[in-house]
Amino acid sequence: MSLFALQPKFIPEFIKKQKSGNFDVVSGTRYIGTGGVFGWDFRRKLVSRGANFLTQLLLRPGASDLTGSFRSAVCSMTESVLTQTSYECLET
Repeated sequence: MSLFALQPKFIPEFIKKQKSGNFDVVSGTRYIGTGGVFGWDFRRKLVSRGANFLTQLLLRPGASDLTGSFRSAVCSMTESVLTQTSYECLET
């Protein structure tokens, strides 16, 4: 993924949505509503759509865009996973 492909201006909306609905996880998508991809060539769009199609077919996760990178999760719920990865909790 190229640098700045995702827009950080949406992060406050993630936090607001998570707090207002008391959600454990909030995830962004490029494929519902006003989402989209701009400046991508056909190959990149094909790879993204193909990866999401395969995950839907094989895993049936109930999420529309597993290759997107913006997600917000409650730290208490994910703390054990986070200690085993390169992610960290940011307190707001």
